[in-house]
Amino acid sequence: MERTLFMQTRAVKALTDNALNAAAATMSAVAAIAALIVAWLTLRQSQQAAEFNRKQIARALDDSFQARLDPMYAGLRMSLGHIEDGIPREIRHILIPFFVLFSDAFGAHRDGLLDDRDWNGLSQELAYWSQKPVARRAWDAFRQQTWTLGFKEHVDSVLAGPPAYPDLRELDSTEPELRWVND
Repeated sequence: MERTLFMQTRAVKALTDNALNAAAATMSAVAAIAALIVAWLTLRQSQQAAEFNRKQIARALDDSFQARLDPMYAGLRMSLGHIEDGIPREIRHILIPFFVLFSDAFGAHRDGLLDDRDWNGLSQELAYWSQKPVARRAWDAFRQQTWTLGFKEHVDSVLAGPPAYPDLRELDSTEPELRWVND
């Protein structure tokens, strides 16, 4: 009987030791997961703070540069646009030259430097691209700038008019996913 009691006591102690080990392992795992979550949140917060600081520094440099540039070239931002006009940076370097080309071609035709045959073909192609949703949205910001005389009205009429190539079926009708600053 004593031996049975001893074996039962030993079994209970072993069970208790195993339960304690399992509880300790579980608590250790929970603590590790909590530490991982805290580390991830801290990293995310530090990345957001670094991005905010980078933007602040860029804005300060831009303001400093603009303070020196404005007196030398009055109206420069009105002509070239402002980085905070909402146009995403990844398409800005494409759309500004596109509309400048369109404006230059318009002015050359208006002034008789580009004949009707060349203007008609070029105008049709430029109209097609300016009627794309991304270009339309960009034009809303760009139209606030200074353009060749009559160009704003021309683009507005192109955008309000019929499609440049009505018979052309779009192969890819998905609009690129862009993050606009003003959204």
